[in-house]
Amino acid sequence: MATISVCVGNHGYYAEGELHDAWIDLPVEPSEIRPWLIKHKLYDRRHEETYISDYDGVPLGCSYGGAFSEYTSLEHLNVLAQLIEDHPSEAETVARFIGISGDEPDSLLGICNFILQADDLPVYSYDIPEWCENDNPEAKFGYSLAQYTEWWDALGAANTQDYFDLEAYGRAQAMDCALGDDGYVDQACDYPREDLYSWQEIEAMMPWHDDDA
Repeated sequence: MATISVCVGNHGYYAEGELHDAWIDLPVEPSEIRPWLIKHKLYDRRHEETYISDYDGVPLGCSYGGAFSEYTSLEHLNVLAQLIEDHPSEAETVARFIGISGDEPDSLLGICNFILQADDLPVYSYDIPEWCENDNPEAKFGYSLAQYTEWWDALGAANTQDYFDLEAYGRAQAMDCALGDDGYVDQACDYPREDLYSWQEIEAMMPWHDDDA
């Protein structure tokens, strides 16, 4: 099953009025990319510049036009696809972080770095009982915080917890947080470095790198 699917075109042929656009499922062995391009008339000595003409869904819930555009490197997309395949839970964490916060790296390198540092992303699940699962995010966040306070225990002892406005409390406490249906992001925390690992270092982590050794 493909991790990332993109349609590839060629600027030279496009300028000459010819469309050879073709879809490729990533990841693949890097050595397969050039033969695939040649097979689909997307690369030769006179036509070397390719572009991404379409995405079958932008990965990880990212938006089109930033890290993912027609100018994105096919080779780098292949590396990202392999990272997602090799680190599915970390990729899911990144997708969840982006989905809740709307904060996404503006480069493919940054996204790869986020996957490799997913444990450092400040995205958390609500700590709530079953009866609170259908509440709005503010109420879920409010309960997640309130339950560990002494005053919440005091309200419980007085049988007055039901009268407390968890939604208003959660909203007041979420000044530096982005709230989602199934969790929240603490935007006051530092995010992982988007340049901690270079492309060279990341490519050295790829399973095909051992084959080249």
